[in-house]
Amino acid sequence: MGSRLSAAFLVPALLAGVVAPPLGAAEVPVSGCRWEAMTRRSPGLVVGKARWQIGTLAVRDEKVIWADARDPGRNLIVPLSRVTGQTLECDDVSSGRTCTEWRLRTRREEFRFRDLLSGPKGSPRLIEIHETVRSALADLPAAPPIDRR
Repeated sequence: MGSRLSAAFLVPALLAGVVAPPLGAAEVPVSGCRWEAMTRRSPGLVVGKARWQIGTLAVRDEKVIWADARDPGRNLIVPLSRVTGQTLECDDVSSGRTCTEWRLRTRREEFRFRDLLSGPKGSPRLIEIHETVRSALADLPAAPPIDRR
């Protein structure tokens, strides 16, 4: 009953222009991208605990935001104005689609991210993240992918 009622309200509202239709993938603004099931490499020497921490990566409000899944104390906010570079680490640069790690640099730090859902051919989501940040920072010089062969 509730879904019928909401559908009965939503259709006339859409036709009247009261409610905007949901955005398609190509229409999502750069400032609102989010990727679940990502990992961030812990900085420094790690002994007795996992090197990679699970969480969510987002680009919104002119910031790169990392939300750690287990410990909010490890959350990270990097304003895009502080970013000095970014690279993709790839197993085979010639194919361009086997990237396994995305790196974001500021003047003093480097942050490394991986995709938990990536398969043997790398992660298209990492390429999407790289392109999203590159489009937000058009004046940042493009760096070639790092070849780990």
